[in-house]
Amino acid sequence: MTLGGVVQATQTVHGSERDDNRVLLVYDSQNTVEQGEKKIDTLQRMLAGMGLKVKTIKESEYQKGELNRSYQGVITMINWKQAPLDNPTFVKDRNQYDGVKLHIGEGLDQTEQKQLQVKLKTIYQQQFILSDDNSTEMLPFVERMDVLTGVPKQAQSYGMLKTQNNEGQSYKYGVINQKQGYLPFFNNKGLGLITASKMIAILFNRQEETKPLLTITNVSPYSNLKLLDQLSVFCENHGIPLAVSTSTVAKNTEMHAYKRFTMYLRRLEDRGGVFLQAPVIGELLRITQEN
Repeated sequence: MTLGGVVQATQTVHGSERDDNRVLLVYDSQNTVEQGEKKIDTLQRMLAGMGLKVKTIKESEYQKGELNRSYQGVITMINWKQAPLDNPTFVKDRNQYDGVKLHIGEGLDQTEQKQLQVKLKTIYQQQFILSDDNSTEMLPFVERMDVLTGVPKQAQSYGMLKTQNNEGQSYKYGVINQKQGYLPFFNNKGLGLITASKMIAILFNRQEETKPLLTITNVSPYSNLKLLDQLSVFCENHGIPLAVSTSTVAKNTEMHAYKRFTMYLRRLEDRGGVFLQAPVIGELLRITQEN
């Protein structure tokens, strides 16, 4: 068991807002080549630390009607620039959804731009400096980045991105306009993470405070899943954010033990826990099945 510091938050009361704390996180690809899975991991931990119950799915696996009023909000996370969203069902449901919406990364479509009341501008081959309050961070060189222009005066902004060319142009990093939000990228460390967490907390009506996230590592079908189930009940009853790092099984997914494993993970997720996937186990599973 490990304790990792994250942003923890309590819900701000808004009479007409949804009472449910569930968030649907939809990503395009884990993009393990560029360690995109670590960004998903960090975002899951952040949201769980804010007291949000996160359901994470790949956009290609999204089914019609999954995004509904049982969710407070939806986050679209673009991890791989070369793989734009290709599930029209998700895009249609998201565009019609009236809850909180956050888009991270490229691919902000025309409907999202209209809802945010902004214009999109793509900048090529540039290095940015991110600043927030009195802190600054030099960002890695990027081939391209989508930034916002024409941001309305009533919108809230978090952090500024300044180019290092002769013009030294500046663009807002995180932007919130009513229930819509946008981040051009998400880093799992540094000033970018701090600024993004502050912005996301505000977007989802959270009030920041520091609290650790309880993380259970190396969970697999071999683990004591009944004990894990009891722990998730305890954490839910006592308001303790819980994350579980699991091993993905590549074969024998038709076995009873595998189905039992995923059942317990779903129960944990329903109680507000987050499960994070580790690298795939390639060898055959040899599990003693339990009644």
